[in-house]
This record gives sequence, structure tokens and C-alpha cells, in this order.
Amino acid sequence: GFFLCLLPCTWFFLGVEIIPLTAEETFKPKKVLPRALILCHTIISIFAFLVLISSVSIPPGVSGLADVLFPLTESFHSIFNTDINFKKFLNLLSLPSLFTTLHASLFASSRQIYAMSRSGYFPEIFSKTTKNQIPALALVL
Repeated sequence: GFFLCLLPCTWFFLGVEIIPLTAEETFKPKKVLPRALILCHTIISIFAFLVLISSVSIPPGVSGLADVLFPLTESFHSIFNTDINFKKFLNLLSLPSLFTTLHASLFASSRQIYAMSRSGYFPEIFSKTTKNQIPALALVL
């Protein structure tokens, strides 16, 4: 059970850790970033609690959802008794979150390489930016 929960927990942690990387692009970071961190933790906690309660309390419960590939859509199907096409549609709605994760990973990794290059841990070429202040070589790496 521990290793099955490790991936989502890491994903939540990285989602929160990306916020401080935006300090260079943020106006008034001393004011905005603490609010963003608190709001991010609050939203993650609320949704994690709602998913936990909804998936456990809906029949057939945890034991019935253990072998299901998509537990959230199966829970939704149990509540509203939808057809199989609607379950596929719900799975399609989760695709934007995957794209958001990809973009956030690209942003975070390029900014981390850029910062390490400016600090001398990576070659200096990775700290070069385009005219729009994009670390293009760090993004490619």
C-alpha cells in the first residue's frame, strides 16, 4: 500500500514545489507566493479529502474498487448509473490535467537547470536566455 501511494504523494509535493520557482516571473512575490502556497495546500487537501470520502462511502466501497482501473469514474457511475460512453467521456476530461502536469514539469525542470547554471553547478551555456527571457537550452535538456 505504501508504494502505491508514493507516486500520487510525490505528484502533489512537486505540484506545490513548483510555486517558488515562479518567483522570478511574479510581480510582488513576497505578497503573492505565500498566498499561492496556502491556497494550493488548501485546495489539494480539500480535494484529497473529498475523493477519499466519496470513493470509500459509495457502494461497493473500497473492496469493490480495489480491482477497478479508474475508481473515480466507477464511483461516478455508481452514483448516477451512467452508460459506458459517459464513463469514457469522464476519462477524457482528465486529459487536461495530464497536459498541465507535462507543462509544469517542463517549466520546473528548465528553471531548475537555469538556476543551477547561474549558480555554477551546470555549464554557463544553460543560463543563456532568449530575448523573451526563456532559457531555451535548459528547456531542451
